[in-house]
Amino acid sequence: MKISFVISLFFFFFFNCELMTIRSDHSYKVSQLNKSLCWGGKFNVQYVASVNGGASDDVKKGVNKAIALCENNMVDRIDITIERSTDDESLNYGSFIFSLFLVPLLESSGYQIKVVKNKFISKGTIVLSRNISPWYIFLIPNYFFGTSHEDLIFEEVLNHILEVEEQEKLYAIEKNRPTVSSEKKFRNVFRECSFDLYECAMNEAIKHRLKIAIQIEKKDNKIISDLAELRERLNTKEKNFAHGCFCRTNPDPNLFSKCPVESDFDSICEDNYNCNQLKPGDNSCGITFWNQLIKLEKKLKDGKFNDYYLKEKIKEQLAIMHLKIIIN
Repeated sequence: MKISFVISLFFFFFFNCELMTIRSDHSYKVSQLNKSLCWGGKFNVQYVASVNGGASDDVKKGVNKAIALCENNMVDRIDITIERSTDDESLNYGSFIFSLFLVPLLESSGYQIKVVKNKFISKGTIVLSRNISPWYIFLIPNYFFGTSHEDLIFEEVLNHILEVEEQEKLYAIEKNRPTVSSEKKFRNVFRECSFDLYECAMNEAIKHRLKIAIQIEKKDNKIISDLAELRERLNTKEKNFAHGCFCRTNPDPNLFSKCPVESDFDSICEDNYNCNQLKPGDNSCGITFWNQLIKLEKKLKDGKFNDYYLKEKIKEQLAIMHLKIIIN
């Protein structure tokens, strides 16, 4: 019996220490919020009742506390709407008697909070709850050490006020940001492509920016040095590209003792060379060549091939072909 009593006292002490800690932490948080700086303005508060009733006195005190911190004579109007929720959990007195020997009952009330300043809106929901049970009388300190509803509402409303003001500040910064000319805005994309031709050719976002930048250049009839540099680099890359007998600017069937070399890539290039010989100027040759390269690249990725050199050469060839279509 004595052991049970000691254990009960221990849990009683531990629980209330936890409550005191929570209360202390939240009090510090509220004290920090009291130091918040807000632009403020003139406030208009509207309380909307539901089937569960209107706003409690604690709610109104919390709202007034937040308003008092920010209200001033500025012309800005800030509208606050506090709407009582229809999903409250009310105390069932039939269960109340039953709870004498079980767990405490929970009673809660919810509120929808909306703060509007000009075209900026911040809204959210808060649920205020408390435990009720006759045997819970031993934990009465909960009412003293627990976080008050007034403080919870104050914190929630003030955070929404600060949120709409933050939106307003960001909008003002964005609105006053100096406009950047189209040339400067897209110049970086040419440099990005010069740095990594393959990424430029295969990344849809970069390709989209590149196409827009080139259209702007053609429309303005301007020569952008970075684009000229990209074209020069691409032409140099294409001119110097070489693999096997046929994967080069000037294919040569007699370059080595055995052509094509033992490479699927060179065999595909041979097919493209023969197609161009039979059908000069026919786009179908290039399309077939492109599709075969894509299949080969996928085969090398999916298979157990460790030929890094061959993979890089195929990536280089694909990048050259793709960028030539976009740039030229």
